[in-house]
Amino acid sequence: MPRRHVTLPLLLLAAAVGLAAPAAAGPFYLTGRLIDSSVDADFGDAASRIDAGDSGWGAGVGLKLGRHLAVQIEYHDFGRVLGLGGGCADIRILCLAAGPGFEVDSTALSLSALPQLPLSKRFSIYGKVGVISWDSDLTEVGPDFRQRVGSFQAEELLLGAGLRFELPGPADLYAEYEEVESTFETLSLGVTLGY
Repeated sequence: MPRRHVTLPLLLLAAAVGLAAPAAAGPFYLTGRLIDSSVDADFGDAASRIDAGDSGWGAGVGLKLGRHLAVQIEYHDFGRVLGLGGGCADIRILCLAAGPGFEVDSTALSLSALPQLPLSKRFSIYGKVGVISWDSDLTEVGPDFRQRVGSFQAEELLLGAGLRFELPGPADLYAEYEEVESTFETLSLGVTLGY
């Protein structure tokens, strides 16, 4: 994982643990996670299809509306993925004649509802449904050049599901799967801190 994707989230998480630990968990919470993302998108004629993955991170704030429902706002960094233009999406295949290489840097903001079903005192499963606004910057890359091609934005449906484990105190651990229509898929591990 590139260093830029890890340093900031870990610093924010450490600061949040220090702030939240003395307090009893309240209705508000912070969330931070590490993401394994997959991008499968059409970026027009220049890069007819990008299908690759990278590591990223996410951070957000939420409001618990009881034990069975929460509302959450989150920032997503899907990382940078590489692909080839002209219909050759897999960078590992020798098809350089099909076109130049492309780098896609994608971020997003989302608003989601998270219905939750407790399975025991500490374990619960949850769903996620919401809307996400994503932005992808497309850059053409070569052996000795980099040129920004354009930016692509969309608002799409966000769906997900996860498993949560409640730790003693204000922290929870969770594993989550998300899908943004047919564009992004993520698997992530994260921490939720109540305050």
